[in-house]
Amino acid sequence: MTFPSPSAAESLDHFKTVNAYPYYRIVKKFDHNKILKLITDKIDYTKEIEVAVFNDRRQVLRFNIGLKNDLVYYNYGLAFELYEFDEDGFLTNLYYYNKHGGAFGDCEVDDIARREFIINDYKKIARKFRIIASGDKRMARIQLPERQSHVTMVLYNSDGEIVDDLPLSSVDYKLWCEMKFGSLKTPSY
Repeated sequence: MTFPSPSAAESLDHFKTVNAYPYYRIVKKFDHNKILKLITDKIDYTKEIEVAVFNDRRQVLRFNIGLKNDLVYYNYGLAFELYEFDEDGFLTNLYYYNKHGGAFGDCEVDDIARREFIINDYKKIARKFRIIASGDKRMARIQLPERQSHVTMVLYNSDGEIVDDLPLSSVDYKLWCEMKFGSLKTPSY
């Protein structure tokens, strides 16, 4: 598994970069000095665009922009997700931030400001990822729930204290690595 990086033919769209620049500078942990790729995706049934900004330090910052190029944040306060990957392309940390770039955590809802992913066996998780990606009959051999979890997700609150640790199945971890588990949900109106 490799961290997604742009090909030589890809370039940053000036319009997208100018509109996203003020927002990806808000999160101080995100290194904005060398941006490799900026991907936008329209969110169905809303007037929002999801932006994913990739840098050369294997970080991806995700946030939503509204029709007037304004930062979209939700009534519970979440505005940014920062993904950090290791050199092999495995997700190691996921941070949540509010609209001001501060650690997000809401005691009324769910005070989770960071998720740390600890891989216990890289070879086994890489093998399971290949099986999942192939989509062949070997996928049936990954029984859920798995007998042994090779990934543990540790949850931290906004004060940096451990809230919980949970074993993850290889299928769920692959979805986290592909950034398919997102908290930047579309509003319900």
